[in-house]
Amino acid sequence: MKTSSKHGENEFQLIVLGFLLTSVIFILDLLIPLGVAGGVPYVAVVLLGLWSSNRRFVLYAALVGSALTVGGYFLSPMEGEIWKVFFNRGLALFAIWVTAVLCFLHNNKHMEKLQDQEAHIESILENVLEGIVSMDEEGRVLSFNPAAERIFGYDASEVIGNNVNMLRSE
Repeated sequence: MKTSSKHGENEFQLIVLGFLLTSVIFILDLLIPLGVAGGVPYVAVVLLGLWSSNRRFVLYAALVGSALTVGGYFLSPMEGEIWKVFFNRGLALFAIWVTAVLCFLHNNKHMEKLQDQEAHIESILENVLEGIVSMDEEGRVLSFNPAAERIFGYDASEVIGNNVNMLRSE
């Protein structure tokens, strides 16, 4: 299986899990009295964003959690003291957005680290004296460093995306 299809499958699974978790939390929110838990459990959906490569997942989860926290207020049976209910819902919204900001900052830091690592690997590939050719599971060339260009006599743009068999001399 290709990496990109695995990646897409993982993202789809996260979205389905987020949807199911959000649905269960909303149903529970409607069943319990106002002033209890409120929207705090939506923090769990926001935390799913740590496993997503889509940086917007955290934002979408926080927006949906916030909307359902407010919606739960209007749709739940009115019980408890109103100031406690408002305070609880306000704390839930605060917890959702603090978690979202922290997840977003974590994802940004992680992305910067990955970019630094990619730049370092690229620098190594560009400057190493040995020819390095990388390919996917189907034999398509993914990278072709300058030393490989000298060895095989092809420009990287001619080789990348083609089957590695084109490099074999007959």
